[in-house]
Amino acid sequence: YQDGCERLAEQFRQLLVDHLIPWASRSHADPFKQYMLTAPLQAMLKRHHKQLQKIFHFYSAGQREENKEFPMLLKDFAILWKDCDMIDRALSRNDISTVFSCCQNVKEDGEATEMDFDEFRTAVCAVGLMRNPSPFVPDAIKLENFLAKQFFPPLLKKYSRLKMQ
Repeated sequence: YQDGCERLAEQFRQLLVDHLIPWASRSHADPFKQYMLTAPLQAMLKRHHKQLQKIFHFYSAGQREENKEFPMLLKDFAILWKDCDMIDRALSRNDISTVFSCCQNVKEDGEATEMDFDEFRTAVCAVGLMRNPSPFVPDAIKLENFLAKQFFPPLLKKYSRLKMQ
């Protein structure tokens, strides 16, 4: 009897984590995606386009062939944040999964299993704003500082192939 309860509890947890939680906050993702299209944020993203694209290709290729086009999977996205040493109280593994799913442009079948480059940029910005929620600093400046001080340095230190000019 107890074994059945444990399986039921695990199935319920899996239902919550895999199916309900990612969709629960999806309705709030669209305004954020629209906000990401504003001029100050687009200008900041344009300045870092090459670096972000290089990182996207590196991780979406499973760290094999950084010049090939592959979508990024959740496991690749999670490895990226682990490599940045950012998985902590402020950014949990569940947060990573939620950001990944909320930044998707969901297809008709409702699946959100792969991330393209534009979705990746949105997700990086979402994490950057999660790590610095101060309302007193403009978001473009917060994100600029996040990329320069927290995102790029640990990746450059870990992987010499990601050297960026």
